[in-house]
Amino acid sequence: FFHVTKNTKTHSKMKKLFYLATAALLAFSCQQYDDTALTDRVTNLENRVTALEKLQAQMDELQTLVKAIENKDYVTGVTPIMEDGVQVGYAIMFTQSGTVEIRNGKDGLNGADGKDGEAGKDGSVVSIKKDTDGIYYWTIDGEFTDPKLRVDGATPQFKIDEEAYLCVSYDGKTWERLGKTGATVSSNYKVEYDEDNVYITFEDEDNYKVTIPRYKEFALSIARSGGIGVKAGSSITIPYVLTNADNTVVVETISENGYAAEVVKTSDSEGNIKVTAPSPFVAGKVLVFANKGDKTCMKALHFEAEEFTMATTAYSVSKYGENVEIKFVTNVEFKVEIPAEASWITLVQTKASEHSAILKVAENTGGARSATVVVKNMEDVELQKVTINQEAFKEDVIEALFGFQTYTDETHGFTKDANYTMAVVGNYLILSNSKNIDEMPVYDRMTGELLSDVKINTEGIDCKDREFRAITTDDAGHLFAVAYTTTKDEDTSNDVVRAYVWKNGIDQKPTSFIYAALTGSTYENAPYGVNGNKKIDIYNTVKVYGDLTKDAVIATCSWKSIRPVFQFVKDGKLQPKAYVYWPGSNAVASFGAMTTVVPLNYPDDLTAPKNLEYIYSTGNHNQQNVYVTNSTTAFPFTRPSTHWWPYSQAVPYQRPCLGMDALRINGTIILAAHNGAYQQESPAKAFRYASRMYVANLGNVPTEGSMVNGFIFDSREGDKTGDASKGGPKGTGYGVTGLTSPFVFETGKTILADNDNCAFYVLLAPGADGHSVQAYMLAQNNGLIAYNIPFSKF
Repeated sequence: FFHVTKNTKTHSKMKKLFYLATAALLAFSCQQYDDTALTDRVTNLENRVTALEKLQAQMDELQTLVKAIENKDYVTGVTPIMEDGVQVGYAIMFTQSGTVEIRNGKDGLNGADGKDGEAGKDGSVVSIKKDTDGIYYWTIDGEFTDPKLRVDGATPQFKIDEEAYLCVSYDGKTWERLGKTGATVSSNYKVEYDEDNVYITFEDEDNYKVTIPRYKEFALSIARSGGIGVKAGSSITIPYVLTNADNTVVVETISENGYAAEVVKTSDSEGNIKVTAPSPFVAGKVLVFANKGDKTCMKALHFEAEEFTMATTAYSVSKYGENVEIKFVTNVEFKVEIPAEASWITLVQTKASEHSAILKVAENTGGARSATVVVKNMEDVELQKVTINQEAFKEDVIEALFGFQTYTDETHGFTKDANYTMAVVGNYLILSNSKNIDEMPVYDRMTGELLSDVKINTEGIDCKDREFRAITTDDAGHLFAVAYTTTKDEDTSNDVVRAYVWKNGIDQKPTSFIYAALTGSTYENAPYGVNGNKKIDIYNTVKVYGDLTKDAVIATCSWKSIRPVFQFVKDGKLQPKAYVYWPGSNAVASFGAMTTVVPLNYPDDLTAPKNLEYIYSTGNHNQQNVYVTNSTTAFPFTRPSTHWWPYSQAVPYQRPCLGMDALRINGTIILAAHNGAYQQESPAKAFRYASRMYVANLGNVPTEGSMVNGFIFDSREGDKTGDASKGGPKGTGYGVTGLTSPFVFETGKTILADNDNCAFYVLLAPGADGHSVQAYMLAQNNGLIAYNIPFSKF
């Protein structure tokens, strides 16, 4: 048999004896004897001896590793071990224990072949594990040896007996076979590490994991040091942490101006500095020293009068619940206490560095409720009470937010013939002003109140003489404005596309985003020159999918060339080439001045984007809204026959659809569309339309019937139950919230002007509460209506 020891000479002699014994066996064989099996057996046994030697070396390394752990040694470095270009393990360097090589033990001893029809046994795994007494012991196949052997004591011994069975001994005298048909022994490890620790996983049945800290320089850390608030005569506790500390470390303090400081040690590496301020109060400081041998660290703690103020001490929350961030101005550490009975409020986190706390308020299914939470300092002294009020549960309803007409003596911020499009930014609803970009009106998006003191910063826009008809927001809430651009007139100053984005809020200076001639390479055949047409215009309207500071799709239309036009943004940079995509089959070749193209995705390949998904409106009397699933496939939605003034060829242009928006939200696509009715006064007044807004749920994968089948409501006739007078959505019906109209609802008033530009615009915006959508419809010179649509209604 073979017994693995550290005596290499003995191994060599034993190998020679083995080879002589093999030769003797061959001498007794007959002439026709096939020695292939025997040769393989010799090679196999030789490999077993080599593997046993490697195993013994690994076990020696394990003993060194355990001693390093028990001596609380630190790792100074980890280096991969490479053999023939393959990583076979790691060399782990310690501050005191030298270097330990942890090698993969996957190539262990092969077991003896199984008998015919009988599978050989899997190899046994030699490893270590800490027991409940805190001591590391040897294990085989995840089980402690019997008797248990400490890793820092005796080592199990292995041999191969005369019948090629692998055996183990725990006392060097008695031997136990590890399997009827042989077995393998291996020591498999996985080594991982980060900046703080080295992790060694012993891949046995338990996957036992050891964590060893990496060496770091001796250091003293105190999270708070400057501007610490404290009251006269009161005490404050400030924690400290030591890196690479031991029981020889001494922490001391020196105080000034009557401050008293005491060190309260909780472990070798952690503790607190308890500081008491003088009375009457004066500012002061305490120096904290940590000494380890010849190394000293020092931190200075600066104290000032306690300050704590809050701008808001009461918060209102919707029935849906939300996270509420309460903010302070303070120089003290704080905590937030919530009364036990207010189980509907939980503390998410406190952010001392930002002087705030976040409370999660649960959804309310009952009556209105209120609770008072208390902000205290760490000494349990009350700093401020904060009230959280939550509205009562109520059934979700579709309702008008507001509606108004614009009159000559009450314009509501409108400018005649100037307000083409809208955008929602935060809590604001903004209208474009093509006559003066400095005077874009801003409203409260939920009430319609004109906010005359809120102005859009237009600093740096050097083309204010241009008509900025098109505004929108991207999905990140950045305002985006583009000048109307055309080659149809003689004024060549209008043939350059100019666009700006407000990356840092509407009160900050915007950034120039597009500066490209319509006749240049950017728009060549996209749309300039399409079908030989060079008299075109774009950017009456604009829509954006994505984030203009990251990845986005900008969409508009070319009215006279009848093409959707797209520009792409990658990593915040506008790509050099615009694209036009005409879906061909089933597309409606008819665009109006206010045609809107709404992109719904970002293409995979910007050099040949074929998988664009978008919806566009014809923006005219054809009343078509077309869904495009890619650059070649499209279909128009079936026109509604109810809650809609239907298309008719009897009187040209009498019942148009002049504006549309679509929004993918809450797992579906919502569409809102304008629908007008000509009042038939005279040919001169052919564009005097009373208008309503129609809203439908198209589903996430629309079909031709989605606009009809997904009907939600319209502002004139309400939902399927009728208008507001019949129990339908609040505000629907004949009135200022149900219609925009060229005829006044208020006797004695005069409408601002007719909408001769046929400028109607529809906008959908995600609700700030995360549970609704707001729908707006603008009629130039005539007025504006707005509705709130809860998610539960679609």
